[in-house]
Amino acid sequence: AEGLLVLDDQSRVLLCNRPAMSVLGFTERLGEAAPRQARGRSVFNLCTRLEFLDDLREALRRESDAEFDLADATRTWRIRLSRAPLETGRWGYVAALFDVTASREAEKLQARLVSDVSHEFKTPLTSIRGYAETLLDEIDPDDDERRHDPLDLLEPRGVHPLRSPDPAAGVGAQRR
Repeated sequence: AEGLLVLDDQSRVLLCNRPAMSVLGFTERLGEAAPRQARGRSVFNLCTRLEFLDDLREALRRESDAEFDLADATRTWRIRLSRAPLETGRWGYVAALFDVTASREAEKLQARLVSDVSHEFKTPLTSIRGYAETLLDEIDPDDDERRHDPLDLLEPRGVHPLRSPDPAAGVGAQRR
């Protein structure tokens, strides 16, 4: 479940749900009390997640919306903090907490896959380039018609993965 926290203009809790209480550490101060037990209390007295409080203070100081991540040993939460008008005519804040653990893990796996594939392509291409350079050494240096850049022998269209800083980028360019 996603977390929700609504604060008034004095940073007091107007509304929160159990996931927000748990993620922000309210349960360490209130135990397993119902979310209504947090109402009217300062978020700065309830929250045990200092990084959240730091980001909240910055957003309050700037009087602006903010987005930031909050992570612990097992989960990562994306927090969207938005200014919202209150019934009193003043401004408060709504914090929506989204569990992004799975997507962050997928991003890490994707980055690793790209790195591994890049390495796997670069190793044999380096050997092939060396072989092409060896073949060129056998060509008469005065024979301009037969002498070319060794990479031109490998790819006639001029797309050279070994010339790119990221070999995977060159491979992707060939498929387009």
